[in-house]
Amino acid sequence: MGVGKTTLGRRLAERINHDFIDLDQAIEARAKRSISELFNVEGEAKFRELESKELKRVLIRDNVVIATGGGTPTLSGAMESMREAGMVIWLKASTRTIISRIAACTERPLLMKLNAQERQERVESMLASREPLYNRADFALDTDHQDPESLVDLICARIQSS
Repeated sequence: MGVGKTTLGRRLAERINHDFIDLDQAIEARAKRSISELFNVEGEAKFRELESKELKRVLIRDNVVIATGGGTPTLSGAMESMREAGMVIWLKASTRTIISRIAACTERPLLMKLNAQERQERVESMLASREPLYNRADFALDTDHQDPESLVDLICARIQSS
């Protein structure tokens, strides 16, 4: 959330001549509803069920860069499945950076009805609870104060060295 997954994923896919899949967009297309609508109408549990099913669908594809939602690694078995399918990169950013990047976004169901203090506390709490799972990624990149092209260069160098 707000770390640059879609931006970097799209650019990386172009650079290495792979397809790009944004998992949230794939879920929306299959459900014919926005993520916010799914959360509001169906609830988070139903959204996570759809997310798990869609993840399984996209992980079987070859030559693809996938940008998952920030909660995807929390799904049962998701991190293991992602690591078996390919390289998993954890894009990190500070709470301040995340909040500034998502400030204008009204499509964040877990954050959209919160005031500034509550939003900061929620982001910090989500990051803290997810960090043990994120730490299982193949490697991490800090996206604070770095331009996307430099980050894609770093990812490509890492891919080539593995």
